Amino acid sequence: MKISKQNPRHWSYLVKSGIYILISIPIRLIARSSQQKRVVLYGHKYNGNLKAFGDYCLEHSNYQMYYATIDPNYYQKLQSNDEKITPLSLLKFRDILTIARSDAIIGDRGTHTLVLYLWLTNISFIDVWHGIQIFKKFSAKDMSMLRKYKQIWVSSPAIKDIYVNDYGLSDSQVKITGYGRVDRLVNKDYSIKDIREKYGIEDKFKKIILLAPTWQQDDSSRQIIPFDEAPTTFLSRLNNLAAANDALVIFRVHMNTNSQNRVQLQSMDNICLMPSEDYPQTEEFLAITDLLIADWSSIVFDYLPLQRPVVFIDTKAPFKNGLTFDETYRYSDIAKNLDELVDASDKYLKNPEEFLIRHRKDIERVEEVAYGNTLDGKARDRYLDNLKNLIH
Repeated sequence: MKISKQNPRHWSYLVKSGIYILISIPIRLIARSSQQKRVVLYGHKYNGNLKAFGDYCLEHSNYQMYYATIDPNYYQKLQSNDEKITPLSLLKFRDILTIARSDAIIGDRGTHTLVLYLWLTNISFIDVWHGIQIFKKFSAKDMSMLRKYKQIWVSSPAIKDIYVNDYGLSDSQVKITGYGRVDRLVNKDYSIKDIREKYGIEDKFKKIILLAPTWQQDDSSRQIIPFDEAPTTFLSRLNNLAAANDALVIFRVHMNTNSQNRVQLQSMDNICLMPSEDYPQTEEFLAITDLLIADWSSIVFDYLPLQRPVVFIDTKAPFKNGLTFDETYRYSDIAKNLDELVDASDKYLKNPEEFLIRHRKDIERVEEVAYGNTLDGKARDRYLDNLKNLIH
């Protein structure tokens, strides 16, 4: 979950978990009953790189694997679903004891009160991040928390250079591994039929359009409906576009989008609202998508290995520190208004090959920066090799 500084309940979660962690640290010195290595994953959701690696370790290692959360509602949800990984709650002292006696903690965007273990124990901390940082630029101060981590796993040499030269991490800390969450996309081992059945997508929809704008980020006035269009007007045009192409628009609202800024859909036969808060497995949606519409979201780089059409929405970048790489890394058509968005989308729905014909050089240039030579479907293998070397 994303901690809100204005939410007293969130502060209570931090205080309670922090107290439990401090009490647990001396208990870490007591020998475990099992010598089996113990790995704890931590993030907003069990998805992305964390899920990719967690699921892989459950099949390819003998590590005890756990996913920890500070969100009590999400903890309950994990207990009731079919995930194979064992959930832990930072609000349960028994679970904190499990974390305290772990060998490694792997996070994808900070670790909240678990940082006390980073400061006060020898648990190995590793970061896998959650989005390839081509667009959003961070400051060295933003990333200072990572300097005490044992390792940071990144997708390419170009991204490593950013961590070392801009964020001040050491060369030995940053390991070029690839990006675990796209392995299954590269290996084409998703069942399109199973995913469509899982999400109740009817057979009449021959194509899928994924609309996935980023959240407010550092611009509190940002609206997820672009071009100053009314939501009804914008979505009606997309609905008509989809109907003309036997397609379904899946509107994937970012999990951090302010609830007041979310869109209420009226009855539109060819649009389905499926926010990432409720449908967190991004890669499943990418696997079935024929056309992605996005703005500054890093989802466009998750989608890049599939080499399927993308249309960019031309909105102001909502990042206070600017861009890590410049705006030319938007590797496809950039729609400056609703008409251009509809026209470009229609063009690539009808003729997806034209996307590669028009943009192959841009795609190759961006792919080199985002992935280097790691798009071989073996990033998770390199994750596991690095972990074994660290906690052997």
